[in-house]
Order: sequence, then C-alpha cells, then structure tokens
Amino acid sequence: MPYSRTDLKLEIQTHFDKGFSRDLKILDVGPGAGMYGGLLSEYSDILDYSLGFELDCLEIYPPYIEKFKLKEIYKNVFIGDICTFNISSYDYIILGDVLEHLSIDNAKKVLNTINKNNQKCMVAVPYLSEQGEHEGNIYEAHLQPDLTPEIMKQRYPSLKLLYGNDSYGYYVNYNFNKMKETLVIEYNNLFKKPIKPIYPKNEFKVNFIKGCKFEVIGENKNNYHVEFINQKTNKVIYETDITNNMWTKPSLEYFVDFKIRITDQNNVVWENKFNAENKRVYIHFASNAIGDTLAWFPYAEEFRKKHKCKLIVSTFWNDWFKDTYPNITFVEPGEEQHDLYAMYEVGWHYNEDEDIDYNRIPSNFRKMPLSKTAADQLGLEYREIKPKLSFKKNKSQISGDYVVIAPHASSHAKYWNYKGGWQTVVDYLNDKGYKVVMITKEPMYDDWHDSKLGGTLKGVINKTGNFPLDERANDIMNAKALIGIGSGLSWLSWALGTPVVMISGFSEPYSEFEDCERIYAPKGKCGGCFNKVRLDAGDWEWCPEHKDTDRHFECTTSIKPQVVIDAINRQLEKTP
Repeated sequence: MPYSRTDLKLEIQTHFDKGFSRDLKILDVGPGAGMYGGLLSEYSDILDYSLGFELDCLEIYPPYIEKFKLKEIYKNVFIGDICTFNISSYDYIILGDVLEHLSIDNAKKVLNTINKNNQKCMVAVPYLSEQGEHEGNIYEAHLQPDLTPEIMKQRYPSLKLLYGNDSYGYYVNYNFNKMKETLVIEYNNLFKKPIKPIYPKNEFKVNFIKGCKFEVIGENKNNYHVEFINQKTNKVIYETDITNNMWTKPSLEYFVDFKIRITDQNNVVWENKFNAENKRVYIHFASNAIGDTLAWFPYAEEFRKKHKCKLIVSTFWNDWFKDTYPNITFVEPGEEQHDLYAMYEVGWHYNEDEDIDYNRIPSNFRKMPLSKTAADQLGLEYREIKPKLSFKKNKSQISGDYVVIAPHASSHAKYWNYKGGWQTVVDYLNDKGYKVVMITKEPMYDDWHDSKLGGTLKGVINKTGNFPLDERANDIMNAKALIGIGSGLSWLSWALGTPVVMISGFSEPYSEFEDCERIYAPKGKCGGCFNKVRLDAGDWEWCPEHKDTDRHFECTTSIKPQVVIDAINRQLEKTP
C-alpha cells in the first residue's frame, strides 16, 4: 500500500532530530504517500517545531508522484528502480516499507551497495505481511512476506534492530550506542502520545458520466460544501455537505454546463468547470429504431464540434455513419469504455411509474420534434439537421420514373386508414406515367397485411420483404418521391434527400421533420394522440380516445385521397 504505517514514527523523528545534522543528504526510496518526507521536513505537533531536513525521493511507480503531490514534499523527485539507481551522492538512504517488495537477491545487492559506499540506511519492514498488487501497481506486491525479527537477523546480518514491536521493525546499518543515552533522555522528556499520520492533501475528482459526480479522496478529515451550478442560468442545481472519501452528484443525467464549487468554512477552495476539449466523451443512442437513429445522430457530431472532444459513439447502425463521420470513434452498444470524461445516453426515458423521467431528459419529448430530443439531452441549440449517410447511389433496378410507397407500420394507429385511399393514389400515379414501387418489409399478397391497405394493391411493383437497407436506400435515392407514414423509411428518404409525402394523423405535424409535405387530420377531427399519452405497443388497435367507436382512427380515416394527391404533385414539381 502507498501509505506507510504509523508505528514508532515519534521515535524515528526523535532519532533523526537528535542524531543528525540538518545538512544530511537523504534519499527516501519508495516514498508512496510521502510519510518520511513529512516526518522529517514539516512541522511536528509533538516536537512543536519543524525538523527541517531536506529529502530527495526515488519512486518506481510514476502515478504516485502526482496522486500524492510528492513534488511538494521532496526537494527532488526521481523515477527509477533502487536496484539500478545511482545512490552514491547521498549520506543516508531510507528504505521504508521497501525491502519486502524486493526479492532476497535484489535486497542483498542493494544493502551491499549501501554498505560498500559507507552510507547509513534505515530499513522499515512489516512482519509476516502478504500483499498483492494494489490498484494496478504491480510493485505493491510483497516478495518477502515471511519476514520476522529472526529472519531479518539471519538474512541481513548487517542490519541492527533500532525500534520494533510484534508487527513492525526499524533496522539500521550503523552503531547507535553513542546516541542511545541522548535519545532516551529526549524521548522521556516528551509528552508521549500517538503521532498523527502525515497524509497528502485530499484530492478532488470530478467526472460527467451520466451526470456530474464529485468525489473527495484522502485521509485528511475535513468538511466540504459542494455546489453544482448551471453556468447557463447561474443557478445552483444541487448542494450538499460531504467529508473526505465521500462522493455526491445531482440526479440529472443529461448534459448541463456544470460548474462545481467547493467551499471550506465559507472559503472557496476549488472550482471546476465542464471542459471536454481533447477528452474522451461517450454518447450512446438507446433506440434501435431507424427513425430515432437518423433523427438523433447529427447532434453527436454537433456536440463534438462544439466541445472539441474525442467523441465515441455507439448506435445499432454504426455502418451508416462510419465513412461519413471520420472524426468519431464508433463502438458497439454495450462495449465497455474506459478513461471517460463524460457520458450521455440519448433516448426517450420513462421512470418506474411509466412517466417521463425528467432526470434523464430535460423536457417533454412528446411536445417537440423527434430530433430535438437529442439536441436537448446534449445541451445544444436546436435546428433540423440531416445526417450524412454512407449509402451509395447506384444504377436503378427499375426503369423509368417511379415513386416508392411505404404504407405499413408497427401500429395500426400509424396507418392511413381511409378506405381505398392507397389504391386511389396508386391509380393516379400510374395514370400520370409513374411506376409505383412498394418497399416495405411487410409482404404483399399476405391477407392480413393487405387488409390494412384495403386489399391487395394493384398497379404496384412488389419489392416487399427483407431486403438489405442499402438496397432500400438505392430504391429511394433513384425515386422521384416517397409516400409514407410515420415510419423509418420516411425518415430514411428525408435523410437521403428524396422528397417525402408523410401521412400521419396520430402524431402532431411538429413531431417529425420539416422538410416534407406533411398531411395531418382535418380541422375538427381527433388527432395527435401520440403526443398526449404513451403508445401502448402491445395493443394493435390502440386509439386512446375512440377505440371501438365509430370514431376509431378518425385522425386518418378522415384524410381524403385528393389531399394526398395534391401534396404529391407539389413534391413532384420540385424534382427534375
């Protein structure tokens, strides 16, 4: 462990204080948390003065240097291995809790070098102490867990016991008899009480993984008042009091431009502002729906550009974006990520009561465009942005001008339920010289699916079934327009730049994208139930206000074919 034990530290202070001049050149090997540096250089509560020694240290594990702020404790800090480091310029070598970490051969070589150089050394060891690596530091393992006073005497005969108890011992390689009488007198004159361990300053840590977490790490007992402040509004979102080795965070998991302010007895001791520049940020899209993914993804790139971060993204459709967003690292959903500064999850989130979870999303997603969900959760100003997709436009497999239709959906409420509506539109397009291609996964000539369209459509080229999405994309890119409902294929057509006519009465017109001809329930008819209550995906006939009445699905049964035909003509006029 990096913390040295506190056994007999008062005796060690007295030994150095009365036995050595202050110009002694000391090297502390394996300082860990800097116990000996503090004991010999800083103010002593027991002695009531500072010993005033200056020490250098040699640390083999670099992360400890910053973690324990060793450069504030020692005059010089070196990184290296005592087995190879040149120690010849020092008068005194401290091997505090070091010998047990060395093999027997290496320990003997180090002591032989010290003795040949006529240098003094002090060795502190725990008895019968087994220990493995600690927090990834392999050097923390004990290679001599068998040490006892008897074994120390046999294995290292040049060392003499200075102080010890049943579990710990201090040994030196020099004669201290002449010092003994002075030390006994000085020690007996002290008001003996347990020495306070000298710990490094407490460390403050913050991350923004699904919210903002602040943590105090360290052994210095202190109380802190923590404030989480929204920099955009300058309002305190959450505040609390904690002490060392505790953490706290607000309940909000979406992006907030946080500032964390820490006070100690009304004095500001630390502040930290969100700054993701050149740091690893992970954004996960929680939905595998085509429309959700296409609507939300562009805002990941906007977040990356705004915060200049190293962005990692997981979607269920990474291949759509990899080639067109080279500055983003793509990973699979569920793939573990490390060393993150921040993490956000974009999606529609509900709590255990089936209500909107406002800790995970800042606003009512039913009252806004789908795309704005991502913008709000990532703290971005909203504007409609189309994603850049990797699909390539190839030669059409269908000759002549054609229009694609996508009339099927995952809920009956999403359909255009006007009786004979689709056939009327198909006949109109055929009469104008356009072929009509149906591209849904749901198959034609299946009685159940055809019944939702008023029967099997005639005058339609059948490309229904499980086709790869890149083939669907090619069909759409070569088409003059797509006529559909609120489904993923309508979103795909929008993203690819093919004109869209969208028929939807169960969702308000603001719910999807602006760049389309949007057909909604006529004035005075029920509509927009999707924006009022949560869709029951298990109820195919879901219609929350008029189910099993003569007004069932009136939001689309009332949309007449001529309204759709007029919208189609407006879109076809835009295409060459």
